[in-house]
Amino acid sequence: MHNEVFNEAKIYSFNEALFQTSPGWDWDVFLRDEDPQRFLVELLQLRPHTEEEQGQAAAGKGCCKAVGFKLFPEHWKGATTAVFQRLLVDPRVKKIVLRRSNHLDVYASKLRADKTGAYIGKRLDEIPLEVDVAAFQGFVTHYDQVYVYYDTLLGGQGHASVLRISYDELAAAFTGDAGVGGGATRSGAGGASDVGGCCAARRIQAFLGVAAAPPKALAVTVKQTRRPLKEGIENFDNVAFAFKCTKYAGCFACHDDGDGHLSCTAGGGKQQRAPTASAGAEAPPRRAERHAAAPQHVTREELGRATWVFLHTLAAQFPKRPTRQQQRDARSLMDVLTRIYPCADCARHFSEIVKADPPAVSSGHEFQAWMCRAHNTVNRAIGKPTFNCDLAASRWAPLDCDATGASSCDLSVGAAAPARRR
Repeated sequence: MHNEVFNEAKIYSFNEALFQTSPGWDWDVFLRDEDPQRFLVELLQLRPHTEEEQGQAAAGKGCCKAVGFKLFPEHWKGATTAVFQRLLVDPRVKKIVLRRSNHLDVYASKLRADKTGAYIGKRLDEIPLEVDVAAFQGFVTHYDQVYVYYDTLLGGQGHASVLRISYDELAAAFTGDAGVGGGATRSGAGGASDVGGCCAARRIQAFLGVAAAPPKALAVTVKQTRRPLKEGIENFDNVAFAFKCTKYAGCFACHDDGDGHLSCTAGGGKQQRAPTASAGAEAPPRRAERHAAAPQHVTREELGRATWVFLHTLAAQFPKRPTRQQQRDARSLMDVLTRIYPCADCARHFSEIVKADPPAVSSGHEFQAWMCRAHNTVNRAIGKPTFNCDLAASRWAPLDCDATGASSCDLSVGAAAPARRR
């Protein structure tokens, strides 16, 4: 079984000895990204070469009980996109879709890893975290859209091709420090939790057609932290207050699952009540107090994130066949942002982008692709990662209009009709 073979830094595998003993294997990340299809074919055909390895494989002890690899959203880039799409739509390829139930848990785990550079194999209990509300909103939106995209590609495939399971179920198979390498996922210390975890592992084994065996964690799969989310996130109560009227409120519910961890299923299951301030913690200010307090300055980063949320939402909602007026309005809006924007340097840079690559507004797809290109130009200028624009439609979605009615998402509703000439 391989690991992250499409990681941008290295071809990671749990069986790297296979690479060394395989004749003609000379792949590196650059050659892989040039021809991902051929790389994947050769990778999945790797087999034991020595007599000892072949004997272990025949006895069920070798590395070839199942051949596969881990795939993450950040691996979808360039030429790999088409390869992954073909894999996911092919019913002959078995897919295991893993998902965590708590969005905040996922985000906190990512923050710890990004902050320390330790993505596996280390306990990070003492790493203080502060959650940016806008950044977390962008993360959960992207997280949900990724799984919607997976579901689109996996649609119509039966249980023989697709197995959906949660990290929480799988983590329950391990005790002590062993886990799935994440944050405060539920990890039982015996009893029912272990039974659930073993059942999850056996479901995976049965799905792959391998003999059932007790699950064993690798030495590097150390549980990232056992601190409750409420203790590990310094501004927990304020962020919880910001999300208390959203479908993600459950992620902040003060529910103890028995081992000191907060757990919930965001957007589904039992509705948890909004958290109250714990002893010694500051409760979020009341509305009157917020207005009476001194206004807080917005940073350039916060302004930029909010602007891109607005622009990508607009592009995602732009009509497939916009009217001439809608096209003029979109171009005018981009032009206005080059002249009236709180950050002068940002406005000048955006003006250069618009001049070099004028807004493409003849269709919703074109506008969304242009917006992604513009965002990537800015990201490159400030040293941030770029997006895969082939996945723009699965990354940014229109406004959620379920609660207010579809008409509130219609850009033509409420638009003033142009005055007729007399």
